Order: sequence, then C-alpha cells, then structure tokens
Amino acid sequence: MKKQLGLFFFGIAIMLSAASLSIDTTLVGASDVNFRPMLPVQGSQAEIGVTVHNLAEQDARAIVSAASANGTVLGVAEIVVPALGEAEAVIPWVPKENGETLIAVAVATADGQVVNATAAVSVISRPLYFPWFGGHNGSCRDLRYPNIVLAGDEDFAYWRKRGALPCLWKGLNQQASADDYATELAKGLGDLQSGPAGIMIDEMGGYDDQEILRSQWFIGLRKYLHENPAAFTAVWMCGSLREPYCNIARNVYRTDEGINLLMCEAYCNYQVAEFHAFQRLVYFDQRIELARRQDVLMNTVMTLALVGHEEHFNLTPYELEDQLRYVRIHAPEMPGVGFFHGEPPTAGMTHFADELCRKYFLLPVLDVYPEDLQLESLELHAGQPVTVLAGFRNVGASDAHQARVLLWANDLIISDTQIDLPALREKEIPRAVQVRAAFIPENPGFIRLRAEIHPANEQQTLLRGSAEREIYVRP
Repeated sequence: MKKQLGLFFFGIAIMLSAASLSIDTTLVGASDVNFRPMLPVQGSQAEIGVTVHNLAEQDARAIVSAASANGTVLGVAEIVVPALGEAEAVIPWVPKENGETLIAVAVATADGQVVNATAAVSVISRPLYFPWFGGHNGSCRDLRYPNIVLAGDEDFAYWRKRGALPCLWKGLNQQASADDYATELAKGLGDLQSGPAGIMIDEMGGYDDQEILRSQWFIGLRKYLHENPAAFTAVWMCGSLREPYCNIARNVYRTDEGINLLMCEAYCNYQVAEFHAFQRLVYFDQRIELARRQDVLMNTVMTLALVGHEEHFNLTPYELEDQLRYVRIHAPEMPGVGFFHGEPPTAGMTHFADELCRKYFLLPVLDVYPEDLQLESLELHAGQPVTVLAGFRNVGASDAHQARVLLWANDLIISDTQIDLPALREKEIPRAVQVRAAFIPENPGFIRLRAEIHPANEQQTLLRGSAEREIYVRP
C-alpha cells in the first residue's frame, strides 16, 4: 500500500505531520519494492530493490532498511533521492527459509521522516521457470510470477527491475545458411546483465531426426549455442519433441552450453480441433516420456495455451487446471510451466494461469505414489506382525508443515499422525517422508492397504491424496 506517513523505524515510534518521501506497493506490476530474482531461491544470493520517490524540491538523503516478517533486519542502504525524482536502494539478501513471506521496508531521513511499506515475496527451495509469450503485452505486467518473458526493446529495463529474464524474440529461418542464422540469433544481444538476458525461439520442430540434423538452421543453432553460452536460450517446440533438440539441451551432464529450456507446446485446444483427438492428454505423454528418456526433463517445461480455436474448443479455467495437474502428477521433475499468450479472449484466464503457478509449484504440493507403499517383509502370516512403510512427498517449492497422514488395513486405521515434508532443494536427492506402522492380521487372505495424506490448510495443494496396495496373508 502507498505510505507517506511512517510509524516505526528500527522499533522507534515516530509521528509525522507531513512527508516528502513515498513508496507505493499497491500494484504488483508497478511496485516500488522488487526482488531480484523475482522468485528468490533459498540459500542463494538475491537483492531487494526499493525505489523511493521524493516529492520535495530539494534532494533528500535517506536510510533504507528491509526486515523479515519476524523483525530481523535483512540489510540497510543509504541513498540520495533527487528533488522531484526517485532513486533505488539495493539491499543484498540471502533468504534462509522458503515460503511466502512479507518484507517490511522502512525509509528514514535525517529530519525525522519515516516511510513504511510491505511487499510479499515467494522464496522457493529450487529454481523454477514460468515463461510467458507476451511480456511485451501490458496484461503480463499485472502478473506476479512471469520470471521469463518475451519482451521488446522498451520492456527490458522494466522486467529487469522486477527480477525477470527478458528475452528477445527469434524466429526459425529456413532460408539462411548456418553461419547467417547463428549471426541472426545473436543479433541484439549485448550486456546480458542489463539488456536482454537471452533469446526465445519461436518455434522449432520436425518429424525426421536426420533431416533436422542436416538442416542449416539446426547447425546454425548449435553454432550460436557454442558461441553464446552465457545467454539464456529457450526454444518453443512445436509438434512432437524430437531427440536432436534434447541432445543439445543442457542437463546434469551438459552444463557449459546448450539450450537452457525446452518449452513443449501441448495445446489441447489446437490438437483436439486439428487432429480430431479423443484423448487429448496423450500428447503430453510423448513430450514427457522423451524428455525423461533423454535426461532433459529437469530442463523442460510444458507450455499451455490460453488462446486458439475458440470456435471449436471452449478452453475454461478448470480445463487449464486439469492439464497442469496432469503434468505435475506425471512429470514432477519439470521445473515450471509456460503459457501462450498474455492476452486471451476469455476474461480472467491470464491471472488464473498466473495463480496456478503459485498453487502447483510455489506452495507445498502433496502427493503419494503407489510404489511408496511398501512392506518390511513379504513373508506375511496370520497372527504375526506386518510392518507397513508408507512414503509421502512434497513436490512443491515450499516446506509443508503438519500434514495429516493415515494408514489403513482394510477398515482398520493403523496409524494417524502429522508430519512435516520439506521441499526439495537444489542438488538434493528426492526422498519420500516415510511413516512406519504395524498391525497383526487375524485371518489369512487379501488385505487392502491404503495411505492417505490430508493438507493442513488451504496453503497446501493436494495432487493425489491416497494410494493403495493389495497384499496376501498366508495361514
């Protein structure tokens, strides 16, 4: 909110009759408090940018501080704000915990003026990508989480200030030589820290792998990637994902150069209409399975459409959410999701898609897999203890606290407890949080085991809430 009369600075109460300085955090897209990167990563270097406006006709020297929700001071910076102008204070920050939080900002001057404001930020446990085709559209500026955007020359400074990676649009040129295409892809790149961060190629595809490998544009793309390893490169993949692109994408074994992000177009509202598709989500399967087989799933996101073929396919919010739930269940390794594009005809879809990023990636996202419902021994006999080991997972980027889990053996509850599920951090190994319980079956025969997980509150997202396994008990 806009504040011109401050009340607290380092715990000292101050009442003002007037103030010449102001900070406005009312609108997400025009906030004076920004975080870089837009989604800070737990344990990694970030910064808080605070823009201070001076309404007076003389310069003002100000001390700017930022504090966490519990009052811990994160940093202090001193700036001079020019008369009738503005200046930004930059405060380095390494967030220690993940999750959604409020950052309190205070600005004080030597003559006793104090301005207070708060801004919300989502700190994530590991890097995530939410690329948007449409960063050059005004509607995208109202979104909270578009941290990779297709942008025009006039947008770079804006998106940089907000902590996003603004990228140049590049098309597929099938007429150019390999050398010319590599030059074309690099055109416009300069200082990667202040101008465009890289390029987004719209779009590449093909069906014959050998034809792709022989093409001048593919050879030119490889040349560009080799010559510009520091530039962020994302490619929209139209049609089926093919191995040649996977083989020049970065992964855990190829870290020095290559495509940073494969963006697989899986547009149900196009495919249903154009391919007369009855099973629309099988198109997701091909992309997920190939990316996993080629070890690039961690550098691949699905791109969902918000527009297209509206006369044949009525895309609705629930349809979009169903698509994303499918992706999260079948490809939890994918580090985000993309959208095309920023100005759909259906009212509210842009902000709904933005909120889905929060719901299915940033918040704790709870799941239970059937294969995580295990037994300590497979030699089971009536009258003897059976030990059940049930694993529960959080595939989101924030820690989950006090989720309720239950284990059943037919109609008997054998465990009812609460657990914490930490979010996976960068370079950590995914592990289920395991709950152990035992029971003694009285009679031989089949028993159905069921594991359930229940969110502690509305700030925890649930994918699959239960998993089952049938066991056989011998006499």
